[in-house]
Amino acid sequence: MKKTVRRLLTAALFSSLLSPVASACVLKIQSGQEHPQKGSEDTITVQFIQIHRNCSVPPEKTQIDTKNVEVLEQSEWKPVKSNVYESTFRVKYEKEGRAVFTAERSCPKKGAKTQELEINVD
Repeated sequence: MKKTVRRLLTAALFSSLLSPVASACVLKIQSGQEHPQKGSEDTITVQFIQIHRNCSVPPEKTQIDTKNVEVLEQSEWKPVKSNVYESTFRVKYEKEGRAVFTAERSCPKKGAKTQELEINVD
């Protein structure tokens, strides 16, 4: 009985450690400015990295949400490397304080993946 419980606990721990590695994709967000001013414009780059090559969700299905950031323009999603896609956003910071730029992808196999970039606007 003790060996069975021990094996189950070991298996559960092992699978929980591997779950981040088995995610459906990776999202990266990068701002061009470290300390933007209210009213200033910036370029934010979102990178989508496919971990599984047979992803059924195209890059264009990535949802963007913002707080205190106005999206002025978005480029098309373009492949930059094998299984890596990128889109750039020209944005304007609307208010001083905390601004947030969020990218989210919903995967029918692995659920939602969200990445958030917080920016302190002077």
